[in-house]
Amino acid sequence: MELKKFKFLFSMICLLAVSFGFVACDDEDPTPSIYTYVASGNISATGSDAYSALFALSDYTTAIKSVVNDSSTEKKDNEVINACDNVYQNHTANHPSWKGNVEIRRYEGTTKSPDEELPYIVIKTYNYPASANQ
Repeated sequence: MELKKFKFLFSMICLLAVSFGFVACDDEDPTPSIYTYVASGNISATGSDAYSALFALSDYTTAIKSVVNDSSTEKKDNEVINACDNVYQNHTANHPSWKGNVEIRRYEGTTKSPDEELPYIVIKTYNYPASANQ
């Protein structure tokens, strides 16, 4: 009689162990978020400063890439804003005739959403000419 109880108990333990094994191997792996930062906007100028205004956005892009390269698995809003603040200060000091604005946008996606149009958040806007809000 004891042998039957032992076999029953042993088989129940094995059944539980196998059941927990399948639950632990869930296919739903958490997919990390990927953050991409982009400068978007339009800067224009007249006169001798007009040509240099064409490269204003590329200065922001270079600053962003120095912080996050192409993308990051961590939010780097403060670091990106600090780098872009330096660009803005340089622009307003050296190009007072520029007009327009630049938005710094953060896109959030995953490796499972590379072809989707991703939503974005504007983390900072730079206005040319400099306004009192900057």
